[in-house]
Amino acid sequence: MGYSADDEYSNDFWDKAESFPGGFIIQRELKKAVTGQPFFYNRTEDGKPVRLKGVEWEEFFHYYTIWEDFHYIKILPHGKGTLNERRWVLDIIKIFTKAFTSVENFLEAEAARRARHGK
Repeated sequence: MGYSADDEYSNDFWDKAESFPGGFIIQRELKKAVTGQPFFYNRTEDGKPVRLKGVEWEEFFHYYTIWEDFHYIKILPHGKGTLNERRWVLDIIKIFTKAFTSVENFLEAEAARRARHGK
């Protein structure tokens, strides 16, 4: 989606929906999400809202950096293997890896859909 806290959106289109794996979110809520405020998105399968607490950028980036180090250079924070890591570190790595794979699959499916429809 590529939104940041500095992005503007039109008040005329505050309810324009953006799709992502497993759901969609309106622009107003997307702006809240990237600025650390509580927000909601709607599930794809039934359209029901899922409400989430906001996360400050610095906090998110801290956990993202742990995953990124593992993803690209295959090191864990303490460098001694999974048995010497805290459970939450391993859980964060798995959560981010699943999200990464889900987004990759979503983008590939969207590209294939556009290619089929000539868009």
